[in-house]
Amino acid sequence: MVVCDFAQVREGLLTICSGGITRVMVPEVPAPLAVMLAALLELGPEDIGPIHEVSWRVSHVEVAATVANGVGAVQVAHAPGHEPGELVQIPLLVDLRHVAVSLLGQHDIKVILDGAAEMEVRSLWVVSRAPQDA
Repeated sequence: MVVCDFAQVREGLLTICSGGITRVMVPEVPAPLAVMLAALLELGPEDIGPIHEVSWRVSHVEVAATVANGVGAVQVAHAPGHEPGELVQIPLLVDLRHVAVSLLGQHDIKVILDGAAEMEVRSLWVVSRAPQDA
């Protein structure tokens, strides 16, 4: 899972531009996050067939408030040519470019599969852009 400027999926392949963002500088709040979340879900043979719920949440750590959240679903079918026991990678994109944050500080981005414990967490700090010296 990586926070980036932009990501896209084409023919099952994940392209990530400017990945590894940990800080978003804003002139003032509220402000959009202006980032995307890109991930590869790795599913095993036992995961092929059923529909899996994938949810995500952005929350402000200090005040424990949810900023934004969403839910979707993925389903993996048996693919021709896969070997027995081969893992399947599913690209996942969450567009956070228009999610508005109203507080500075640490924000956690969490992805949850099938309502279980968080699969992975990425922290992102929203910080004030220092004023330009005149």
